[in-house]
Amino acid sequence: MELPIAPRAVQVSPDELIRAAKRASIILGRMAATESQLDSATTLTNPDRPDVQTVNFAADVHLPENVEATEVFEQISKHFDHAGTVCKMLLARESTWPEALASQFESHGYQPQKVTVYLLTGYLRPTQIDKTLQIIPGRAAYKQLQQFFKHDATSGNSINDIKANDLAYTQIDFLDEPRTESFLGRRNGNPVGSVCLVSLGQTGMIYNATAAQDTFSSETMITLLAHTLDHCQRALFEQVIVECADQNPVADIFLQLGFRPAASYIKFLGTGN
Repeated sequence: MELPIAPRAVQVSPDELIRAAKRASIILGRMAATESQLDSATTLTNPDRPDVQTVNFAADVHLPENVEATEVFEQISKHFDHAGTVCKMLLARESTWPEALASQFESHGYQPQKVTVYLLTGYLRPTQIDKTLQIIPGRAAYKQLQQFFKHDATSGNSINDIKANDLAYTQIDFLDEPRTESFLGRRNGNPVGSVCLVSLGQTGMIYNATAAQDTFSSETMITLLAHTLDHCQRALFEQVIVECADQNPVADIFLQLGFRPAASYIKFLGTGN
């Protein structure tokens, strides 16, 4: 079973893949944050969820003409202070950071994180499908999906109940975006995994692919992703992408399904992420 991948002549470039991944962050963030335009960035803020980076970040960060890097940092910082929250993530407008901006953010405690964008280059549906797994649309079980997101947030992480709830509610809010889909995997009625997808024109981007750590199996995740890719085939996406931070164990599963590293970029994360 092959996805209708676009002919190589019209396939997107690495820079376009990176822009698509960053655009998805803005599209989703709008569902639970206030968007503002600064001279040097687009910001998303939600002071009610100050520890959630996906609704407290600056995108399209750049150096306007005749502006110093220190001025860009001060403008962004003052904006977030005025909004009553803290910038938890920074995404550059271009595929690579201007050296002056990168140095400026690092000097204020932001840590660089390499992110790889994987592109599906050829897909044959796997044979190791978990036939005991029931997969339903996430919107058909909002309460259960929210409980799963909270459980996933706390598994292996020392975070408090407030932050876990904020993370879960944010993922649910993202589903208010009509271009999103979510799939919930259940075993014996209990949620064990989920995958979300956002449509970016002719490109589908998978995000928040996760399985319960206490019952994790690669077969569960492979089954959920196979179901998601079947949906992508029906949607006639020309490209399907996903981004993973380095050392994310799920990346190995994407490789098994035919995804290949196609581009990479650096994001900066604030303390506590």
